[in-house]
Amino acid sequence: MARPRITLSEHLGITPGKRTAFMASLGFRIQSRWRKLSNTALADVSANTRRKYRDAIEVTSYSAESVTVELNDKFASMFEQGLGPGGVGTYGVFDMRKFLLGGGKGGKWPKAGRKGMWRPIPMMRSKGQAMETARQALSQQVMSGHLLEAKLKQIENKLSFMSGTVMGQRNGKSVVVRQGETIPAGRVPVLRDSARSVVAIPGDRSKPITHAQAHPHATDPFTGMIKVQGAYSQKKGGGGPNVQTTGFLTFRVISYGGKPWYHPGIRPRRIAKMVMNQLQDIIPNPMDPAR
Repeated sequence: MARPRITLSEHLGITPGKRTAFMASLGFRIQSRWRKLSNTALADVSANTRRKYRDAIEVTSYSAESVTVELNDKFASMFEQGLGPGGVGTYGVFDMRKFLLGGGKGGKWPKAGRKGMWRPIPMMRSKGQAMETARQALSQQVMSGHLLEAKLKQIENKLSFMSGTVMGQRNGKSVVVRQGETIPAGRVPVLRDSARSVVAIPGDRSKPITHAQAHPHATDPFTGMIKVQGAYSQKKGGGGPNVQTTGFLTFRVISYGGKPWYHPGIRPRRIAKMVMNQLQDIIPNPMDPAR
């Protein structure tokens, strides 16, 4: 699907010598408005997603005759145009296996197994996200608020003080510099049914179900979790590398031999259309020196 873009081609009544500079300025005005509108339209997603979307808005070309501003990233296009059963440009619940196990281009994954194609999926969480997952899981158990907070404190201490797996670079590839601890099963309960969000299984609209029911956890979300740290410099006077925690990582396997991984879909935002509707306000009067 073509990338979302805005292209203007006008003479606007100014001399040829000034057109290129005017078109360039106009492109950056459109880019600025597009980025500003995206902050509001994407208020319901993470700050990192908003940043990636903003960074993808680029003035890709300008001349004396035209200027083009594009959303130059596939990930950002999912939020602009939506993502659903038919890929980018559609919207609705879909089984993620269709895209994650749909064959590669000669790469390492996915692989053919005894029960069909499969691949491991890395899931990186920040410490805050890991603690929110733990709170969701523990909140489903019957316990006092005091006991809940005590258990969460134990988990927070574990995440803070467990030894990390330190990653580095060798010949341009990521390598393990030092292997750290792995959290065993049972640290937090398996996430069960939750009414926080509701989706419907495709083909059975009569039975809306919760998001957790659509793709329930087979294991607890902390099983096999490691603390990932990056070695970024040597300590003064030797003694090994300084390290910085980048997140907490688990791997889960997705396969055609297992259960579907339903995704509720990504709602299209159509921010480019909002910008187009505001062009009268964005385009300056080339004869007005104040603009």
